Amino acid sequence: MRDSIVHRIIRDNRQQSVGRRIPAGAQTGNCHNSNYRDGEIPMLILICGGSCAGKSRFALRLKKSLSEAAPVVILSTDMFYTEIPPHTNLREHNFDTPGSVDIAYMIECCAKILSRQSVDIHTFEFKTHSRSGSMHVPVCDVLILEGIFAFYSEEIRNLASLRIFIDTGEQVRHQRRYQHYSQKLGQSDEFIEFKIRTQEKPLFDSVIMPSKNEADLIISGERPFDKAIKCVRAFISAELS
Repeated sequence: MRDSIVHRIIRDNRQQSVGRRIPAGAQTGNCHNSNYRDGEIPMLILICGGSCAGKSRFALRLKKSLSEAAPVVILSTDMFYTEIPPHTNLREHNFDTPGSVDIAYMIECCAKILSRQSVDIHTFEFKTHSRSGSMHVPVCDVLILEGIFAFYSEEIRNLASLRIFIDTGEQVRHQRRYQHYSQKLGQSDEFIEFKIRTQEKPLFDSVIMPSKNEADLIISGERPFDKAIKCVRAFISAELS
């Protein structure tokens, strides 16, 4: 069932994929051949980058800027973590590896949304480490998938209208991670440092940073997003008009 949904959408979308990468210096709104009007497939925007680079913040700002133009849904790759068995040593459990995410389920959910279906998604809950949460996704015109694994699946990349990489320096990302995980999850500085050194940094160097080459647009995560939001909003609005 998963394969049939994914392959059908990729097949239907592949004919429109030529020219979807934005050449350097191209004018926003003139570089894609696809047409999203009149009930065709929604646009898929991918936002990737390192842990605490600013992906979620950019996605929320983009959704807000489009609120009057089109229905927008944001999904995070964090929603698709696999359940962790009870009594698992969380110090050793690695969230910063593609194997920790149910990629097939993520593809299935995105494919259904892109075929204009409403979807009920079982989401991962960090407090219980289980897929006990739920999210109802209505039919939308724009689907934003953000997270460290947003570029990981070739099938997802092939469906994307725009791939954005949030580029943030290591020191800034790590400072944000210390603040975020100590406040949100009550983790100690020693625990966070261990996770960064043994799990987050190796993944970033081997998987996330090389995936930057897949991006159509690279945005600094250390500067205000205002100009970048205007640029992306103009592109999306032009495609949907």
